[in-house]
Amino acid sequence: MRPPSTVTRSPTESSALLPESKCVRRVLFGLLFFVLPCFVLTPAAGADAITLEAVDSGNYAEDGFHLAGSKSYVVGESARGTLRDYFVFNLAGVTTPVTGATLRLFNPPGGFASTRSSETFTVSDVSTPVPTLMATHFGSTGEAIFVDLGSGVPFGSRAVSDADNGTVISFSLNAAALVALNNATGGLFALGGRLERERTGAPPYHLFRGTGGPGDVRQLVLITAVPEPASMLLLGTGLAGIGAAVRKRCKTRNTEEA
Repeated sequence: MRPPSTVTRSPTESSALLPESKCVRRVLFGLLFFVLPCFVLTPAAGADAITLEAVDSGNYAEDGFHLAGSKSYVVGESARGTLRDYFVFNLAGVTTPVTGATLRLFNPPGGFASTRSSETFTVSDVSTPVPTLMATHFGSTGEAIFVDLGSGVPFGSRAVSDADNGTVISFSLNAAALVALNNATGGLFALGGRLERERTGAPPYHLFRGTGGPGDVRQLVLITAVPEPASMLLLGTGLAGIGAAVRKRCKTRNTEEA
């Protein structure tokens, strides 16, 4: 029996047959110079700002009086006693998570007045159904809504003073507000407001006096998360396919040349 023949390759021939793993690495390393710029130039995930105009605003007196046709959001002490306000926004167009929120309200010249140098305005949640909140009331229902506008979960507050007259005042909303906003996306969302100092027997003091006109700024500015671009997912899928094809080709090439 003849011994099996042995094929001896020259150093040059041996180097031409690359191990499969080395072949794959060399090809993928070359692709890196093409792929890397794609990652650098593809926009990263970020955030969008959405500005919503109020669909309604108004206030309630402590005796329960509220007129649906009035859009005034003055708060504080008045001839009818204490006033608290509300604002309604439509979140139907909000489809991504809300990560930040600011309430922006116009305060006319003379809108703030007090015997103190400043007062504190607090924004809170509202449990009253929005259609009920927006309707006209005179008695017990209005009194209950007045209580609701001053007893909800605080969403944010800031000091206001004469310096805020004739300006748009911004109120940053807290984490509790963000949770409520994300739970309300797709529908109507209401905020309540009041001055912290109430029913003290002091001379009348107020904020937002003279509001209710069509040009008043009543805005909710939302910061929403932007999902990572779909192109990154497509790029990753494409690389996986390229890697599989390269591995198969290198394996086939070595088998044929063997």
